[in-house]
Amino acid sequence: IRSPHTVTIDAAVTIDQVTVNQGGTVIHSASGGTGTVTINDGTGTDLTINGTWTRTSTSFAISLSGSATIAIGSTGVYEHAIGGAGGSIPTATWDPNSILRLKYSVNTTSAPSNLGQTFGKFEIDCPNQTSANVTITPSNVATELRVTNTNSGSFEFQSLAITGNYIQTGGTAKIM
Repeated sequence: IRSPHTVTIDAAVTIDQVTVNQGGTVIHSASGGTGTVTINDGTGTDLTINGTWTRTSTSFAISLSGSATIAIGSTGVYEHAIGGAGGSIPTATWDPNSILRLKYSVNTTSAPSNLGQTFGKFEIDCPNQTSANVTITPSNVATELRVTNTNSGSFEFQSLAITGNYIQTGGTAKIM
């Protein structure tokens, strides 16, 4: 998917050997029903994200078939923009400069699962957050943990190793 194209996935689909180039965008959003993306296990990396992949609901899962692999490159952004429920972050290899952005569209009371990965940059940008002390437990952030917006709510990070920088430009975060 080349720059400046945007592809919207709004139904169940199976993919393999797909690259989202820098400047390219995938919006993983179905209007009603489900829109699971199944990633087949072919030769090499099965999904490479160097652009942006935005997932907007827990109904729109990413499923890995067999030993399928996802790589989030140095310019890649995986935006977890679901509506209020935790959901699950896909298992991937995260470049130290890649970004995992939590951007819930409404208040959430639960963090996403599958945070036991080493992320490059981890960002919280939740302008509609009102619940306090939502516990998030990423195990390792290699380059940067950034909190930009939590509205009147807050997030609490537990059992976290940050190898790089902590940057907070807004919101409330607790690091335990």
